[in-house]
Amino acid sequence: MKNLKYILVFFFISFFFLGCADSLKNAFYNQEGDRSYYSGEYTTSVDYYNKAAANGDGYAYYRLFEIYNYGKTGVPKNKFLADKMIKKAVELGEYRAEYIYALKFLYSSRPDYKKAIGLLESASRKEYPYAYLELGHVYLYGLGVKKNKVTAASYYRLANSFGLKTPNINTRTNYKVKSNRSVLVSEIQSNLKKLGFYKSRVDGISGPMTRNSISSFQKYYGYEITGKVSKEVLDQTKAKLQ
Repeated sequence: MKNLKYILVFFFISFFFLGCADSLKNAFYNQEGDRSYYSGEYTTSVDYYNKAAANGDGYAYYRLFEIYNYGKTGVPKNKFLADKMIKKAVELGEYRAEYIYALKFLYSSRPDYKKAIGLLESASRKEYPYAYLELGHVYLYGLGVKKNKVTAASYYRLANSFGLKTPNINTRTNYKVKSNRSVLVSEIQSNLKKLGFYKSRVDGISGPMTRNSISSFQKYYGYEITGKVSKEVLDQTKAKLQ
């Protein structure tokens, strides 16, 4: 049993360091791929991205999609390969790929709103501002969902916080509506992150980390310490960002 324990520990450590090695390799391949791409050396960039893709890197698959989708000098347009690359990037959770693929489902002649919204929500949880913007459109125009100006305005505010231009919606936001709570949490998390109090992903879930971040923010600025998500906390974070 003791020997088995050591063997398992050895395999765990080996697996961990191999994973780290692959991550470092992929970072190098992608860096060189980007450098070659922006230098106009497209065939070289494809070689580097292919190496990272072979190690399961979503960003590399997304970059290959862009190259094959539009075609570059020395790399002809290839819709078959482009579609293959973006599907793989989506499988690996690459947020830009999720956004692009969502648009395909959203605005095709036979839209699949459920898939589109699922992909946009996944990309938005990774704080991709264009996903926030598109979800605003989804709720404003009722694309596969019931029209909801309140939810649309909330997503537009998140997109706007990243500098994107958004439509002005003349509506009062009622954050007591249960369906909008996750949007409120996301806005607070995003603001706290910019202020340096929240270090995790913006996911719209009010867990211990979010509550602790709110408490730290309130303590630092002299507010009543509640650690609770509320419209008041959102307004407080906005005031400190101005």
